[in-house]
Amino acid sequence: MEKKLGVYICSGCDIDKAIDVDELGKVATSEFGVPVCKSHSYLCGQEGVQLIKDDINNEGVNRIVIAACSDRYQSEKFSFGNENLICRAPVREYAAWTMPQRNEEGVVDEDTQMAAEDYVRMYITKVKEMKVIVPYEQETNKDILVVGAGITGLNAALETAKAGYKVNLVEKEAQLGGFALKYKKRLPTEVPYTQLVDNDIAQLVAEIEGHENITVHKSVTVESIAGEPGNFDVKIAGSNAVEFKSGAVVMATGAKPYDVSKITELGGGQDNVISSTEFEEMAAKGEIKTKDGKAAKSVVFVQCAGSLDEKYLSYCSGTCCMRSLKQASYVRENDKDAKAYILYKHMRTPGQYEEFYKKLQDDPGVFLTKGDVVAVNANGSGLCVDVDNTLIGDQISIDADLVVLAEGQVPSTVDGDSALNLQYRQGTDLPELAHGYPDSHFVCFPYETRRTGIYAAGTVRQPMDANFAKRDATG
Repeated sequence: MEKKLGVYICSGCDIDKAIDVDELGKVATSEFGVPVCKSHSYLCGQEGVQLIKDDINNEGVNRIVIAACSDRYQSEKFSFGNENLICRAPVREYAAWTMPQRNEEGVVDEDTQMAAEDYVRMYITKVKEMKVIVPYEQETNKDILVVGAGITGLNAALETAKAGYKVNLVEKEAQLGGFALKYKKRLPTEVPYTQLVDNDIAQLVAEIEGHENITVHKSVTVESIAGEPGNFDVKIAGSNAVEFKSGAVVMATGAKPYDVSKITELGGGQDNVISSTEFEEMAAKGEIKTKDGKAAKSVVFVQCAGSLDEKYLSYCSGTCCMRSLKQASYVRENDKDAKAYILYKHMRTPGQYEEFYKKLQDDPGVFLTKGDVVAVNANGSGLCVDVDNTLIGDQISIDADLVVLAEGQVPSTVDGDSALNLQYRQGTDLPELAHGYPDSHFVCFPYETRRTGIYAAGTVRQPMDANFAKRDATG
């Protein structure tokens, strides 16, 4: 496009009281041969702005110098499209308002006039050399890679697919579902929040596998992710190796239960002392039995097993309390004569889960007390749990057939093996924060990790139960 220069001088705001506007215009026309040079007493007014617009439309002006106020003012009014380049010569602030004005005879001060003329010269020279900037627009890939096909990954993939995006879902196991496959039931999700809900993981998997926007990769791992955000080059290793591009990555690799055998002071490693995960699997099979196959009539649930303890997990896993309440209800549903004992340090029931807690409090077969478990020992054919600092103030002993340790969650990032194998900058994995969680600043960068374009969701981001993980997956 041919450059055509226009210079517009404002005489308002007392500019003409210090500067000879006509002489200022001669600098543009005589020295630079500017084809269009005009002055106006109120250039930022409707009439003045229209004057410039008319010259743009009718005269083909596309390089504009406005000798008036600073570009700190009226920037919106003097905006005429990216194709029309503008320089603002601030003769008002730099000359008229800060240097001597005309004398009593109306004669312009020489230095003031020279300064104003020099500013016009500078900005004409500048605008002549300016070029229209064409934004660099790189085409990005809109597909999404979801790593991990547990309840978080499945829901993240499904919600993304429903929004119209293509999804590649990668799972290292031969079966989709992850940890959710172990669940007998899930915590309440509907009013009145007192009834457990069925585990719908099978229906979710079926919907995923039948969705046209989702490509499922099972029994594979991510060999490498190279490229850059918006254009990742992904290589999948395994029985069905494949390469594809992805615009963003959702890391939903989950967590694993803490190893309760390490917690020997709570009976870890003894017969009939099991983790809550093992109990969940047992209940899902329809049986709550001791190691020798006898029905468990007395089950003790020990909260914060390893959690809030600097020797094991210094943080609260946030799910143990509700998991034990859920599993206590299994005990009562399985056998109305069976007893469930829940021994806790803190009872945490977020949101509407409090209603389920109240229901268990009203169950005569469920005994709850705050206390410190001081010993778990074999007692004949069963176990004896000694508890101190209880709510009633006395030490108590409970005979149990089973002791269930409500273990905490450990994010998959602490395994040592990278789930993403990133091949650009900052290493092969996500920067880990406290306790191995790769979360970033949730207010400024919700869900996005410190690696741009990669988002963590579910229990790899922070401890949470299945219902919260499902919501977390939607972002």
